[in-house]
Amino acid sequence: MGKIIFIQSFASPLGIMENSIIYKNIKNRYREVKLLSIVSDRGANLTKFQSLRLAIKAIVIAQSGDLIFGWGADVCYYAWVVNLLFRKKIRFLSQNLIIDKEKSSFFRFKLYKLALKSRNFYATVNSPGLIDYYASILNCDKNKLFLVYDSMKLDDYQVQNKYNSNSYIFFGGKAYRDVKTFVKVVKLLPNRPFVAVLKKDMVLPEMESLPNLKVYCDVDKNLFYDLLKNASLCFIPLLSMAPCGLFVMQHAALMNIPIVSTETYSMRTLVPSDEYGFLCSMGDYKMMAEKITEILNDVSLGQSIVSKAKSNMKMFSPENVSVQLLGAFNSVLS
Repeated sequence: MGKIIFIQSFASPLGIMENSIIYKNIKNRYREVKLLSIVSDRGANLTKFQSLRLAIKAIVIAQSGDLIFGWGADVCYYAWVVNLLFRKKIRFLSQNLIIDKEKSSFFRFKLYKLALKSRNFYATVNSPGLIDYYASILNCDKNKLFLVYDSMKLDDYQVQNKYNSNSYIFFGGKAYRDVKTFVKVVKLLPNRPFVAVLKKDMVLPEMESLPNLKVYCDVDKNLFYDLLKNASLCFIPLLSMAPCGLFVMQHAALMNIPIVSTETYSMRTLVPSDEYGFLCSMGDYKMMAEKITEILNDVSLGQSIVSKAKSNMKMFSPENVSVQLLGAFNSVLS
C-alpha cells in the first residue's frame, strides 16, 4: 500500500493539523502519512496560486499507489488537474465537495465532472442526499462519493452553556447567504432586534434604514463567534443546494442556540426534523418569520430544540468523523 499525502486548503500555524484527532487517527491507521501545508501566523484560506503550488508539490513527491487527500476547497482538484500532465498512477480523494451548477464557473464545473468520471478521483460529501444530487448533476457513479460529515468542536472561548431567549437574532457569514430574504424578515418583525455580520460588499443600502438591525462588517473570527454566542436564535437563509452555512450553524447548535434556515441537503443533516429547529423553503420569508416568532415566544420550545440539536452534533465529532474518513480511505485504496 502506498502512502497518504495529506494537503490542506488553508494556511495555519504549524502544529494545528498535526495535533488534531482526525490527523492522529489517520497516522495511527496508516504506516506512512505525509502532511503538506502552508504555515501562517493565523488561519487563512489558500489563494488559487497557493493551492496550485501545494498541488504541484504533492504530485512531484507522489509515487504509484499513493493517495492524495485534499482537506477542503479545491486543493485536491488542482492536484488532479496537474497530474493530467504527469500521468502518475495515483488516487485522489477530495474532502467535502462543494459545487453549484448555476454559480460555479463553466470550466470548474466541467473539470470536476471530468474528474469524477475518471478512474482515480473521489470525493466526500457531508449529507446523504448530496450523493444522489451530485451523481445526477455531474453524471458520475455514486460509488465515487463517500459520506463524511463536517467535523466540529468548539474552542473554549466559544462555549455557551445556557439558552438565552432574550437577546437578538443572528445572521452572518458569506457563502451563498440569502441577504434579500433576510432583510424581508427583518422588516416583517420590526419589534425583534437583529444582528448581521457580513462582508462589506454583501450589505444592501436599505439595511441602514432598519432601526431593528445592527450590521457588522469584516470582523475577525473572535468577534464573529462572540456575536453568535450571545444571540437568542441563529437565522441564516441560504441561496444554494450546495453545502453552505453549515459551519456557522454547527457552532450555533453546540452553543445552545436554536436554528431557523433554508432546507438544503446539508442543513437537513443538522436539523433532521422540526424537533431540532426549523428549515423552510428557499426564499419563503413569511414562513421563516413565523418560525422565528414561534421559537422566541415559547421558551420551553427553544430549550427542547437546543437540547435535541446539541445531541445530534455527536455524529459531527472529530472522533466519529475520523472513523467515517478512514472508511472512505479504505474503499478508495482497496
